[in-house]
Amino acid sequence: MTLSEQMIAVGQKYLAANRQTSYVKGMIDNSLSVEQKDYYNIQDISFEYNEVSVIAALQRYANSVAEATVFTKRMDLQVTMLNDWLAHNVHPAPTTWQELAHVDVEPINQLYQQHMAATIPSGEILQILPSFYAGEWIYVKLGQQLQISGLPVAKPNSDFLGEHGYLNEYAHFVDQEATHATGSQCRQALATFTKSAVLECYFWNAAYQQDSWKKWRERAIKAQY
Repeated sequence: MTLSEQMIAVGQKYLAANRQTSYVKGMIDNSLSVEQKDYYNIQDISFEYNEVSVIAALQRYANSVAEATVFTKRMDLQVTMLNDWLAHNVHPAPTTWQELAHVDVEPINQLYQQHMAATIPSGEILQILPSFYAGEWIYVKLGQQLQISGLPVAKPNSDFLGEHGYLNEYAHFVDQEATHATGSQCRQALATFTKSAVLECYFWNAAYQQDSWKKWRERAIKAQY
């Protein structure tokens, strides 16, 4: 089994777990409140903004023309998506890149962003890409399931699926990089992928509960962790 196959095998149970989160169930039965949706949208766009630096690192540390080409295309897609999002929102949501850079990042979102950013100093595609790959894979696969339920998805699946879609390209790059890696490096890459898959679940849950640093502070004072 290749490293990317190991990642997807491990990821299946977390994909199922994401599908069972209260927020996703709320999307399906249309029971989410406006506040829950607003929380998710603001935290998600902040997360997407953070991913720009991760994609930039993938571009910077690309080890082949193929990797550089795919990561550059992915950056173009990310920037276009962010610009479109900003153009279609109104205050108090961010409407400019300057405002986007100063969104109040809540606890689970911050943990997830820091988890991804922590891979960048390695300077290795095999360590950076899995932190990004897991969320992309779960979101797209979950989106396919929600499409079946008649719900729209945010990301254009045509760019992510198929022989030359991003998911296949990521898998190919992971396996290519793994051929030059040690067993320890491969295990770390798998662990990084798994952590991102886990954090996807917690991200949905945080949105459903509208978790915040304010709530965390209150729980800390009351010693209710």
